Amino acid sequence: MQRFFAPITSAEAAEQQQKHFAQSAALSAEASAARARVELMRPGPGRPKQQLDASTVLTAAAAAEGEESAAPAVKRGKYNNW
Repeated sequence: MQRFFAPITSAEAAEQQQKHFAQSAALSAEASAARARVELMRPGPGRPKQQLDASTVLTAAAAAEGEESAAPAVKRGKYNNW
């Protein structure tokens, strides 16, 4: 077991620690970039706005004008006192 955990000098320990800090910093930067991408792609609250096309809006407006002239003046029937 002692051969597996070979003793190292203080300079080797400092070098090993610096490598570990560099790897940790790189992993942290990658993780924060991934979180930022996820936050950017996440949809906001509420229902998404509907994309309107000019031609559909104009045809709907023209159809609404034609329906208004054809609609009867009174939509409710007359009241009957039985």
